[in-house]
Amino acid sequence: MESALGQNVANEKNLRAHMEKSLGSGEYKRMDSTSRSPQTRGNLSPNKINTLLGQMTVYNCTLYALLTTFGEK
Repeated sequence: MESALGQNVANEKNLRAHMEKSLGSGEYKRMDSTSRSPQTRGNLSPNKINTLLGQMTVYNCTLYALLTTFGEK
């Protein structure tokens, strides 16, 4: 179980690095030109990314705990 948790932490770091790199590049410009609200690109600040990743981590840990607790019957 510890290796899976360590792998999740590594995946979270990779995801954060990818999101930060993508925000700096022009990768989201295509989305901006076709979306209804082009200002969405500016709303993804590093603080919001950290908050979202933190919420995803809490959700995943809670879900894992529930599944393992009720799955052991």
